This record gives sequence, structure tokens and C-alpha cells, in this order.
Amino acid sequence: MIEQGGSTIPARVIATCFALVSFAAAIVVGVSAGNSTLTILFRATGVMIVCWFIGLAVGSVAQWAILDHIHRYKQQHPIPDDSVPDT
Repeated sequence: MIEQGGSTIPARVIATCFALVSFAAAIVVGVSAGNSTLTILFRATGVMIVCWFIGLAVGSVAQWAILDHIHRYKQQHPIPDDSVPDT
């Protein structure tokens, strides 16, 4: 995986998607509740920041589980070496 800034790229992508979806949901909920524009934007921004960290944690756990599964699969199913001639 590509390391950059303490976390890997797939975990950050999951976190960003989670944050953007939460921002959009907060906007919709704020508009439907009849809040003022400034209140909606401040609350949606706060929700987006909090959800980015939650998404980063979820993405890191998911990424770790996938990489662990791949590592165990490769150990249990090694690629056979075809370079040795049969005698």
C-alpha cells in the first residue's frame, strides 16, 4: 500500500467519501428542518469533520482486515515453483 502521512490512501478515500456523504445528509436535514443557512453550514461542516475521523477509523480497520486476509491466503496457497525440472 502507498503510505502517506501516517495513513494509507484507501483508508483516506473511505474517510473522505464518508465525510462528504455526511455533509450532504446534514445539509438536507438542516434544510428540511427549516434552519438558517449559516446554522446549516456550520453544523454540516462540524459533522463532516467528525465523520472524516470516524471514516478513517472504519477504513483503516477494513483495510487491515483485507490485507490480513490476503497475507494469510498467500501463506496457505503458495505459488508453485515451475523452474525446477521434473526428473
